[in-house]
Amino acid sequence: MTTPPSRWRDSATSLAGSVLVTALMLYIAARLILAVLPVLIVAGVVVLIGFAGWSIYEFRKSRW
Repeated sequence: MTTPPSRWRDSATSLAGSVLVTALMLYIAARLILAVLPVLIVAGVVVLIGFAGWSIYEFRKSRW
């Protein structure tokens, strides 16, 4: 039985390395998104409350 050509092993090692690096990047991105998500949600709620308050203020001002 003969061993496979070395280029196969190099290709497989390169592919495995690429998959590992991609998985690590996705993991880090997911952790960053989860860390920032509460801040974005709070900011969105504050903006919505501010917009609602401004809209009510403008509506009431137009009726005076």
